[in-house]
Amino acid sequence: MTVNNAINSPFPTSLALGGTNAALTASNGGIFYSTASAEAILAGTATANQILLSGSSTTPAWSTATYPATTTSGQLLYSSSANVIGGLTTGTTSVLVTNSSGVPAWSSSMTNGQLIIGSTGGTPTPATLTAGTNVTITNGANSITINSTAGGAGSFQWIATQTASSSASLNFNSNLSSTYVAYRLILINLLPASANANLWLRLGTGAGPTYISSGYLYQLCDINNNGSNLAYPGYTGSGFNQSLLTYANGNGISTSSTYGGVCGIVDLFVTSGSSLVGSGVSQMSYESYNDTTFYANTTCSFQQPAANFTSVQLLMSTGNIASGSAYLYGLLPS
Repeated sequence: MTVNNAINSPFPTSLALGGTNAALTASNGGIFYSTASAEAILAGTATANQILLSGSSTTPAWSTATYPATTTSGQLLYSSSANVIGGLTTGTTSVLVTNSSGVPAWSSSMTNGQLIIGSTGGTPTPATLTAGTNVTITNGANSITINSTAGGAGSFQWIATQTASSSASLNFNSNLSSTYVAYRLILINLLPASANANLWLRLGTGAGPTYISSGYLYQLCDINNNGSNLAYPGYTGSGFNQSLLTYANGNGISTSSTYGGVCGIVDLFVTSGSSLVGSGVSQMSYESYNDTTFYANTTCSFQQPAANFTSVQLLMSTGNIASGSAYLYGLLPS
């Protein structure tokens, strides 16, 4: 016969003729696959739940690791032990963590404001932040708000900062309130734009506010100039633009516009809503036109009977404030 057929075909039958081109031996659970030139059978495995892995253009193989036959919604697969893939039951509103042995687990369900907090050698767990001294923490849905309580009762709380840049004045508008029993102004290098200017302080009333430039009743009790005490107890007057750097007899203390600015602290005992009388104590240093540093300590009181004080203003007796800053703090009642 000249044509291959079922009777005279060579064995094994070639792939071209629809055969396997190999003598195959069956294997229970085996996988039928092809080599480059013939069909073959990958022997079955006696280990359940292994999966078939491809080769790199070569014979496939059974995985060493075993896999679960089923999974559930949200389940994560992980190596529960060597060569064993297990399923981690899903958690709700939780975070994936691991213990000291590296075993993963879901944390407990987390509540508002909780974070995952670590522990050396331990499993991280959900916890909220703990408020320390003078701090409040408010936990919300996906939010944490941290605020300062400003030192609590009997302490100074920062209210506002004003910085000069060729400024006509530094205004702390509507910053005085019944929240505080006293105030402190901290002055940092307030430099006058022109020499021979005195630093003034005014108090204001109303929401505007209206800064009072006349009609004060005042008393300058003491000024100490470089250790030379100049006392004027009982000196009073009216219609005075209250100056922080002026002798009680009206003689001005000249500041320099080229050397240093005015630095110091001014304590004001003014309570909006309870008193119309304000009093102040200042401790300051400044440089005169001849580059000499002076120190001044003053106490004063003043009254404006029309309305309660709400605001504080700093300005020079002439010209602008070229530069420098002022910080206003309020003293909380104890």
